[in-house]
Amino acid sequence: MATKMSNQVEGDRRLLRFHSYEDYLDSFVTPTDLKYLRSTVAARAIAELGYRSSGETLSRELFHKRLKAVKESLYPSRKPYQLCSVNLHFDDDLLKELALRERPNRVGLLATIIFLRDFTRIGHEISCYIDFAERLKTENWLPIFEGRHRIWPRPTDLGYYHWKTGKNNCNSSGNYKVSYVFCRCHQVNGINSRHK
Repeated sequence: MATKMSNQVEGDRRLLRFHSYEDYLDSFVTPTDLKYLRSTVAARAIAELGYRSSGETLSRELFHKRLKAVKESLYPSRKPYQLCSVNLHFDDDLLKELALRERPNRVGLLATIIFLRDFTRIGHEISCYIDFAERLKTENWLPIFEGRHRIWPRPTDLGYYHWKTGKNNCNSSGNYKVSYVFCRCHQVNGINSRHK
């Protein structure tokens, strides 16, 4: 089925030379047609009905659908991902491990949650749980892998807690459903994450 589709796209490359459906129909119209019919509109209507072609004449919808498929095969709208950690040397063990997990997280073979504890400039602790795959989609990790920037907690991460202000957030992501958990018997607060 995929081979048949790719052969059709290859055959439909001829449609790239037409700027509109009317140009496509005009390719079937001959000077003799215009001489006798004396109307471009009538000549196009006859061509659209298939009387001027020995093969298949495409309808307007099919013409645009196939032209879109050809353009998508030549100029894809969705760009493939680029690995940020390729050809880099890491002294930091965390970056080494994240580099090993980058590709599997990007393609959905692996899901990784990073627990991070860091301190602000004035010494206040911030903790968070990061969905690595989600951050790879929304953030450029090249400066982090090159060591120019640090991984920093965000209030939009799965779990976020600022120890000085008491600000905490629980957010679900594309990969995880997160809920806040409080256990009265043990007086324990935390988050519960479930992979989707």
